[in-house]
Amino acid sequence: SGQFDCHLKETSDLVDAGTDLSWTGFDDDIDGDTRPSGSWDIGADEYVASEAVYSLVYNEFKHRNSVAEIDLDNDTIKARLLMTNTTCDTENDGISVLSDFSNIDACDATGYSDVTLTGVSVVKDDSSDRAILQSNAIVFDNLGGDASRDYQGILLYKYIGADNQNKPIAYIGFTESVPKTKTKITVNCSSDGWVYFD
Repeated sequence: SGQFDCHLKETSDLVDAGTDLSWTGFDDDIDGDTRPSGSWDIGADEYVASEAVYSLVYNEFKHRNSVAEIDLDNDTIKARLLMTNTTCDTENDGISVLSDFSNIDACDATGYSDVTLTGVSVVKDDSSDRAILQSNAIVFDNLGGDASRDYQGILLYKYIGADNQNKPIAYIGFTESVPKTKTKITVNCSSDGWVYFD
């Protein structure tokens, strides 16, 4: 038997056609997305718009923003898919460009390239040291399925050119390891953290 992607599309008749069952003691869908109060979607999945909301702890970002090194609203922001056993502390004082990381293993699958975020907008919340970054879903496709290790997360960075110029913004780990044999990975955010689906 084959596997099917049962995630709902925006145009599905099942969106908002169900009943709120939070009184039963659960309110999450199969991906861990919290269902809203009121009308739920019918089925195991609650439709999540393609626009993802990413919450970033941004103490380091605040410093770089204050000295005009990073402007999330106007800079080109890219995502790098990282394999397991990568050490990537973006808040380390000694890290100012990507080449400063001692162990940052990007995906080595055939056909891989970093992805430029689209539809980016930012709301900064200095009172709670957070930045809410909104963008379209991040899609790594055309992967050869031949990476040397599984995937553990993504690194968001300001793209300038070479890694001795690119500025790290945040490392965000997946809620679960992603198998190295995947040929397409879509990264989005649920209420419980970063998730992937393909």
